[in-house]
Amino acid sequence: MAPKTEKGKGSAPEPSPSLSDAVVKMFREELKNIKKRESDDVNVYIADIGSKIAMINALGDDPVSPQAEVQVILNGLPPEYDEILSEIAGRQNPPDISEVISMVLNLEITIRANAPRLSGPLPVDEPPSTSPHYDNVDDGAGRGRGRAGRGRWSR
Repeated sequence: MAPKTEKGKGSAPEPSPSLSDAVVKMFREELKNIKKRESDDVNVYIADIGSKIAMINALGDDPVSPQAEVQVILNGLPPEYDEILSEIAGRQNPPDISEVISMVLNLEITIRANAPRLSGPLPVDEPPSTSPHYDNVDDGAGRGRGRAGRGRWSR
């Protein structure tokens, strides 16, 4: 075994990180932070993860395992997908990637089927009326004074 030397003293200079190393590092960081947004389709979310993992596996020395891919998918899901986590936690053997994707897709179908549907455009709040006749303020003007104050012919 060769003796260890201090940096800069007789050892070869460390190679600078290559562009592919930087890309792999960037994709790994993105995988740590990736989240399924409410507006995202599950297929888009999973495809995004898959493309990043494919790049890491093509460029890097340390490929992403299928179990790590499962973790990335599950970690980025919003709370309405928590029942999948509960189901997986109750198992003796962890599911494979295709089973997890199937579970996520099926739950998304259920979530979308139970989502409230809008038949038309959302109501828009109208600006307050500038007409004194339709204000709800009782300032003595306009409607709503009853029989009092009609003059001498009011009875």
